[in-house]
Amino acid sequence: MVALRLSDRAIGLASLFVLARLLIPADFGVIALANSMIALLALMGAFGLETALIQNQRAGKAHFDTVFTFNVLFGLAMAIALAALAKPTAQFYGDDRIVNVVLVLACARLIGAFQNVGLVYFRKDLAFDKEFRFVFFKRVVVTFAVTLPLAFYFRDYRALVIGTLVGSVVGLVLSYYLHPYRPSFGLRAWRELFGFSKWMLATSVVGVVSGRAADFIIGRLAGIGALGVFSLSREIAMLPSSELAAPMNRAVFSGYARLSGDIAALRQGYLKVVSVLSLVVLPAGVGLCLVASPVVHLLLGQKWLEAIPIIRILAIEGVLVVGLSTAHYIYLAIGQPDKLTKVLGVQAVVSITLMLAMIPKFGLVGAALARVAASIVTAPINLKIVARALEMPLLNVVVAVRRALMATAVMSIAVLLLQSVWASVVTPAALVAHLAASVLIGMCTYALAIFCLWHIAGRPDGAERFVLQRVQSLFLKLRRTG
Repeated sequence: MVALRLSDRAIGLASLFVLARLLIPADFGVIALANSMIALLALMGAFGLETALIQNQRAGKAHFDTVFTFNVLFGLAMAIALAALAKPTAQFYGDDRIVNVVLVLACARLIGAFQNVGLVYFRKDLAFDKEFRFVFFKRVVVTFAVTLPLAFYFRDYRALVIGTLVGSVVGLVLSYYLHPYRPSFGLRAWRELFGFSKWMLATSVVGVVSGRAADFIIGRLAGIGALGVFSLSREIAMLPSSELAAPMNRAVFSGYARLSGDIAALRQGYLKVVSVLSLVVLPAGVGLCLVASPVVHLLLGQKWLEAIPIIRILAIEGVLVVGLSTAHYIYLAIGQPDKLTKVLGVQAVVSITLMLAMIPKFGLVGAALARVAASIVTAPINLKIVARALEMPLLNVVVAVRRALMATAVMSIAVLLLQSVWASVVTPAALVAHLAASVLIGMCTYALAIFCLWHIAGRPDGAERFVLQRVQSLFLKLRRTG
C-alpha cells in the first residue's frame, strides 16, 4: 500500500509542480472551491458503506449489491443537486467559471458512482497488489494522456476539470476489467449495513466540516486566489501523512478487523503501527517544514512564495493528524466509530472558531495556525480515548514514539545549523544544492540518532527491528531475482 501511494503520488506531484508553473493560484482556487462544495453535498451519503463491508467478516453478495445500488442512487442525486447549485454558488463568489466547473465535476461524480463495488474485495482479502494496478494505471493514463497535455494547450483550470472527468471514465472501465464481480441492483442488506454506518455518517459530517471549512471561509473572506494558495500549500504540507500514514492505515485496517475480538492482539498491532509510523512520518513532516522555502522557490516558482509559511505551519499539523487517523481505524475495527465523531467534533468547533477570528486579521497564516491549534487541542483527547478502548496506559503510546521524537529533534537542530550558515541565494543551482544538502544532512543525522538511541535502549523489539527485517527481506528477494 505504501508503494502504491508513493508511486501514485510521485506522478501526481510531478504533474502538480508542472501545473503550478503553467496555471495561476486562482485556477487552483476555483477547483478547490468546487471540490469543497461537492464534499459538502457528499455528506448526505457519507455512510462509509465500503468500510462496513470490510469490517463485516460475513458480508456477501447482498451486502455488496446494496452498497452498489446506494452509490448509484446517491450519485444521481448528487449530480442533480450540483446542477441546481452551480449558478447560485458562482453568483455568491462572483466567479462565473464555477458554473461549468461544478457541472463537469457533477458528471464525473455520477460516472464514478457506477464503479464496480467488487474492488472492495481487494482490501478485504488483503490483495493490495491488485489495488496497486488499478490506482497506478488510472493515474498514469489520466496524468500523461489528458491533464498535462491539456494544461500546455489551455493553460488554465480546464485541464484539471477535464482530467477529473476522464479519470472517472477510466476508473469505471478499469474496475470491471480488473475484478470479475458483477453487481446487481438491490437493497436487501440495507438494515445491517446502515446499522453500523450511522456513526460513519456523523464522522464524515464533522470531518468534512472541519477539513473543508477553511475553503469556504478563505474563499469568502480572502478571495479565490488566496484559496488557491492555501489549497496547494495544504496538499504539499500533508504529503507525509497522506502518502505514508494513509496507505499504511488503509492496509492494516483489514488486519485490525480480523483481530477485533482479541483486545490484547489488537493493542499490540496498534502500538507496532504507531511506532513504525512515527519512525517515518515524524522526520518527513518536520523535514518538510524545514525545507519549505527551497521547495517552493525551486518547484513552484515566484508566484507561490506566499505558500512558504503556510506549508511550514500545516506540515506540523500533518504530523499531528497522523495520531488521529491511526486511532480512527481502531475505532472502526472495534465497531465504535462514535468515538472518532466526538474527537472530530471538538476539532471542528475549535478550528472554525479560530479561523473566523484569525483570518480577517492574519490572513492565510491565521487559517493555518487555527488548524494546528485545533489539532493540538484534540491530540491528548484522542490518545486518552484510544488508550481506554485498548485497555492500556497512555504511557504506552509515548514509549512507542519516544525514540522517533528524540531523533527528529536531533535532525532539526542539524538542518537548522546548516541553514544558518548557508547563503541565501535563489538561483536554480543554489536552490538545488540547498535542498539536497538539507535533505542529506537531515536523513543522515536522523538515521544515526535513531540507530544510537536504539542501541542504547538495548535493541528492543520495536519499529527499528521491524523496519530492518523488512529491508533485509526485500534486499534478499532482489538478490534472488537478480
